[in-house]
Amino acid sequence: NWINFSKEIVTYILEYLKIHPEYLSKFEHTLCGDEIFFHTLILNSPYASKVVNDSKRYIEYDSGGPENPRTLKMKDLYKIESSNAWFGRKFNDKVDNEVINVIYSKIESKN
Repeated sequence: NWINFSKEIVTYILEYLKIHPEYLSKFEHTLCGDEIFFHTLILNSPYASKVVNDSKRYIEYDSGGPENPRTLKMKDLYKIESSNAWFGRKFNDKVDNEVINVIYSKIESKN
């Protein structure tokens, strides 16, 4: 699932489930329950107004191509860096290891 949680939200979810175990049990035998479990809980909570609809992931879909999402390569580095994404999907070291190494180097140089 493409969800990023703050510590505050995680604490709320865990406390809610402790007080309302029946909520969790309703999803025990559902198919793809993860697609609505957190959304329903959070959007019906006091934190609903803090929800931001942005996965922070850089993903490229290959329109009509053989793979979706498309494997990111060195030629995509500028677009990745220009986005406001924190994560990228997807990389493959067998397809283009250079882009992975460059991104790691940039991350390490910031630490």
